[in-house]
Amino acid sequence: MNLLTKESKFENELERQIFMAINVCRFDPKVFVPIVQRVRDRCPLVSQAANTGVLLKQLSAMVRLPPVIYDVPAVDACRQNNVVQCAPTVQYPQMGGNVAMLQKLVGGPVPGEDFTLPRFEVASGADFVAVQLIMDFAREGAFSCMSPILNFDVTRLGISNRANRATINLV
Repeated sequence: MNLLTKESKFENELERQIFMAINVCRFDPKVFVPIVQRVRDRCPLVSQAANTGVLLKQLSAMVRLPPVIYDVPAVDACRQNNVVQCAPTVQYPQMGGNVAMLQKLVGGPVPGEDFTLPRFEVASGADFVAVQLIMDFAREGAFSCMSPILNFDVTRLGISNRANRATINLV
């Protein structure tokens, strides 16, 4: 299965690493147990997050999921949203907006979930994925202890990483 098309182009190394890490996590979730543990222990943003133990147990017990595809319209939406959010006049980017931008580009509703992380300062795409997993599982309400990364029905994704003077970067 080809997960990238001719049109698929990463703008930077972090985007490529995130895409690959998500698919590694889906292919062999157990591989991410030590990564999540290390990020939880070293990243102040998620060190006190709820439900990390539940996440670690789920990763340890999960079966393989199908890979996600780098979706060109979703990537375009993320990039266009980041251009707006990282404009010189923006002091602090707003969270989200990628799904709304995708809906605007395709001219109608699309299922999707948004994850925005400003000031991402950890080492790698795998670390970013671990942060997202931890933060997803820490949510309250109907989405508690869930992540689109670990959802069988998620088949496509868009990623954009852009520099921002106020927040270092926006992923």
